[in-house]
Amino acid sequence: MVLLSPFFYSAALGAASFADQASFADQASVRELTEDQWVDLQSGTRAYTIDPYGYVSYWYFKDTGDLVAWDMDGSVRLLERLDTQEFGQMNLSYLRNDHALLLWDGGIGRVFHYDLATREMRRLDESHNFRSYFHHGDFVIEEDYTIFAFGGFGEFTFKDQMLYFNGTNKEWLDIPYYGDRPDEQYYGDLVLDTKTQDFYYIQFYDINVKIYRVNQNNWRWNFLGDFTINNFPSHGGFVSGMRRYNPDLELIYLYGTYYYDINANEVRDYAIGNGDLPQIADFLMGAYNEETKNWAMMVQSKNKELSLDFIRYRLVDADGDPRAYEIIVPESVAIVNQRNMGLMVIGLVSFSFLIAFVLRKGTASTRKKQDDTLNFDVNKDRVIVRIAERRVVFSDDLDRKFWSFVLELKERNLQTCELKEFDAQVLPSLSNESQYSVKRNKLIRHINSKLGIMFIELQKSELDRRYKRLVFHYGELWSK
Repeated sequence: MVLLSPFFYSAALGAASFADQASFADQASVRELTEDQWVDLQSGTRAYTIDPYGYVSYWYFKDTGDLVAWDMDGSVRLLERLDTQEFGQMNLSYLRNDHALLLWDGGIGRVFHYDLATREMRRLDESHNFRSYFHHGDFVIEEDYTIFAFGGFGEFTFKDQMLYFNGTNKEWLDIPYYGDRPDEQYYGDLVLDTKTQDFYYIQFYDINVKIYRVNQNNWRWNFLGDFTINNFPSHGGFVSGMRRYNPDLELIYLYGTYYYDINANEVRDYAIGNGDLPQIADFLMGAYNEETKNWAMMVQSKNKELSLDFIRYRLVDADGDPRAYEIIVPESVAIVNQRNMGLMVIGLVSFSFLIAFVLRKGTASTRKKQDDTLNFDVNKDRVIVRIAERRVVFSDDLDRKFWSFVLELKERNLQTCELKEFDAQVLPSLSNESQYSVKRNKLIRHINSKLGIMFIELQKSELDRRYKRLVFHYGELWSK
């Protein structure tokens, strides 16, 4: 049995380290955001990456151009406000050797290097913004600023190209490959096995995950399996540059509590038990630190308005049983920043109680019912959703169409709908079924991620298992 306590260093959105609410701290280098300013930013389209060595997450908001650093001590710093005409949807990855960020166009193309110490932005490529490979999977190797990318969507079609960029060539080149070519929707991520130097491609579609292994010596793809998971991928935003691979346990992190075991070729759910880590609703996305052997993870918190928190944990083997979560208790209350910038991060001690952690074996866990009540108000320019004491704001046109449709279903005493009805009532007019599927799944992930609960999910029809339908769980959540 492993005993747990609430995590020692977690970055709560309401932490005391926020700046004075009255104004920004107007400094020459960076500006610290107030809690209200950070909350307002979170309602926009966001992309983020995690530095697992310095315990910092970096965020870019394309609607405002804000480039933000969120430290695990709770501080939130506005690094730059970029020109939104120049920097649209971007991917980003932390470069440890340079203490810098690598940014590139979300649809592939231009590549930038942002020095976090000098705040200098310089362009590395001699290319252009392709706008053709949005949501591609990626893996970054720091040497020569190498980016591997696969898949994505653009120009009304899914992409099945393997591309790479480096600082020497200064352009994107195509890698011919053969073998088991992925089909259907090319949404996923690339992961490098640092022991064998093989790539793994994780392909997400509906509630399934397909796994492929890619041999770098000849670029042959091998299909390893198709796994059904009773949960949609939810990352809390667009993610890139993640270190998903744990070489010590040979696990690849997928999302939530799901991991792919390379040796066993199976997906395992290391679920959070009913009494364990009660402040965490679900894991979103994390990066692995092979030196300290722990994960820096973005999670959904049950007790905060924004439902986001930033924690550290470790997976361990306990007496031959399946791997379990082990809380990390530092030897001191200070973490020395490994980037050698002379900053000391002071943690708040939250070690308050111990809980018995019941180990659970593989297989997907049963979704827990939420005790929170949910209701919403539809205004002219936004929808305000309230879950118990939390308040979530939706302002996009598509979000408002979604909530209007949900309200109509509720008034008809319906909890399910067919996919075609949902597509016709909520989504914009698209060319084919594949585009509807991508748009629908993206909206589902967006809604569930912002709410911090499994409000809408895709299930197979009970009458005909070949067909799927949407299920809305307001029956358990809504109070009249």
